[in-house]
Amino acid sequence: MPLPTFPVLWIANLRRINEGASHLLALLSPAEKARRLRFRHAADQQRFMVGRALTRLAIASQLSCAAQEISIVITTSGKPKLDPNPASLAFSIAHSGDLVVLALVAEGTVGVDVEQVTSEVAPDLMMPMVCSRLESDGVKSLPSHRQQVKRLLSLWTLKEAYLKATGTGLATDPREVVFGFDAQGQPALLGPPRGELCCQFTDRWGFIVMPDYGEYVLALAVHHRSGHVVSSLSPVWGDADTLFASARGHQEG
Repeated sequence: MPLPTFPVLWIANLRRINEGASHLLALLSPAEKARRLRFRHAADQQRFMVGRALTRLAIASQLSCAAQEISIVITTSGKPKLDPNPASLAFSIAHSGDLVVLALVAEGTVGVDVEQVTSEVAPDLMMPMVCSRLESDGVKSLPSHRQQVKRLLSLWTLKEAYLKATGTGLATDPREVVFGFDAQGQPALLGPPRGELCCQFTDRWGFIVMPDYGEYVLALAVHHRSGHVVSSLSPVWGDADTLFASARGHQEG
């Protein structure tokens, strides 16, 4: 299978996966199994297990190798990566509610984030921690509470995705990463954070936000060394259920 020079998204729904699914747990390394048990809640253990298993299965499907051959390490900034990584694949994992999301791209950098739209999202409380003044004014200008919640979560997921892709995460103040939207709702990065990320602002980044993915908001940030205009592309969707079924079949065989 050709390596994806455009974003590939894999979405797993935890409602369709048993908490202790042995065929997925078997794909984790001993260190990952130990880390999984350090989560106090069963739901968090399941999210971690599914995220790691999905990552290995999706990458193995691209590299035509066994999932157990995929080695994942954690950088000093806390970002997971492949080691070794001869194919220059980048990936990012996110989860919220019942969804675990994996984004994958070759010859580039990728970040993904997903957030569930719930009644617990309070724009007035969240905006001062997340938004610049320009972004806050844009959220407040929307006529309904639900529109404000979706715009706020669109901003939050875009910022999370971008900061994951750069590898800094929330060590950077999200209010320093400023996004705007055009008339069609397409996002654009208006202002970079201060410090070392400034040099990356001139690079070509593409952003995709899906504010109506069921009850979720999902965002991607992608930078291609090849110069693809990511915002003009729709992500390719992978079938996580097919990967999980294949893993179960291999284990039973």
